[in-house]
Amino acid sequence: RTFRIEEGFALKKEILFNRARDKVISMFNEERIREAELQRQGLSLAEIFAKPRPIWLAPALIGTFCDSFVENTPLEGTSYLAWSTMVLNLALQRALKHPVLVKGLDHAARSAASDVLFVFNQSMDTFRGMQKLLKYGNKSNLLSFLKKFRKLLHDVKTGESLLTPALVEGKEILLLVERIKERAYNVTVIQTDPFGGLRYHAVSPSARPPEIAYRTCMVLSNIPKKNALDDVFWLALFNMAIQ
Repeated sequence: RTFRIEEGFALKKEILFNRARDKVISMFNEERIREAELQRQGLSLAEIFAKPRPIWLAPALIGTFCDSFVENTPLEGTSYLAWSTMVLNLALQRALKHPVLVKGLDHAARSAASDVLFVFNQSMDTFRGMQKLLKYGNKSNLLSFLKKFRKLLHDVKTGESLLTPALVEGKEILLLVERIKERAYNVTVIQTDPFGGLRYHAVSPSARPPEIAYRTCMVLSNIPKKNALDDVFWLALFNMAIQ
């Protein structure tokens, strides 16, 4: 609240007028404070982090922008795909709730954004499980994660997809598992670092200069259900994350 001190004489009418004016100004200032507080809450990641932490230690920040000062710290040599995906999921949810933020998108773009959000929501349990697996990294957690992942994979309906993270030789990759038929899946292997994964993907030196074309995604089509749900394959894949 604000106060104004004036010295002099005034009529009762003038006093009432000044008092009403001061009250309006005070209400305006209080409303601005409330708006600022709501904006701060909108920027908060409290929905993701149970306990507040310094922004420079937030895994979401490190996973999104990286940091040149994580060497020789516990933050080095781990995966932040889970945190990055959680932040993107939260941001996309809030964006789609506000028409102003998607006003410039046409119908096809809005549908694509909704589809991405649906896949994120379907896949959050997988990312949280991978985060826990990387934190503790023992065989019991691996088997528990594999059991839950297999159920999530089995519950994917025809036409739906599940996104899962993985670590291969310390490199982060994503696998998009799409159920195209009742007994068939497509698996898209996505390299998150196009330069770090060139030896795993096709490279064409005959591409037009000045660049050499390479593919950072590889699609494995029409995988039988029996192979897509094979425990041995998924166990070997996720085991590389904790080795």
